[in-house]
Amino acid sequence: MNRMLAIVEREMRKFFRSPALMMVSMIFPLVQLIVLGNAFGGKIRDARLGLVDQDGGTQALKIREAFDSVRANMRTFLPVYYTDQKKAMEDAQRKNRGRRHYSSAIFPPGLRTGPPANRPGGG
Repeated sequence: MNRMLAIVEREMRKFFRSPALMMVSMIFPLVQLIVLGNAFGGKIRDARLGLVDQDGGTQALKIREAFDSVRANMRTFLPVYYTDQKKAMEDAQRKNRGRRHYSSAIFPPGLRTGPPANRPGGG
């Protein structure tokens, strides 16, 4: 059991060290939704996506701008912005009644640089 936990911990450290990997893991499910939805003849319009921006840095701003351009042009999904993860989760749980949003993506603090423990010389 300890070996398995060590492997999981190692893989999670690798995951959080790579902002590109984190973005790919958030974007690919959306791409699959769009591609498969269009392949089966359905047009996906205004699917609500909750975005929790805990970072507020330049990388998060670029990502927000990209989501806004998709909203303005293709209207495939509609981003709903949050700064509080708890509020985003509450809205996601109420999605069937209020249709606030269907899914969430979280931009953690230190999105560009990774968590402080994973930086060289970090704690």
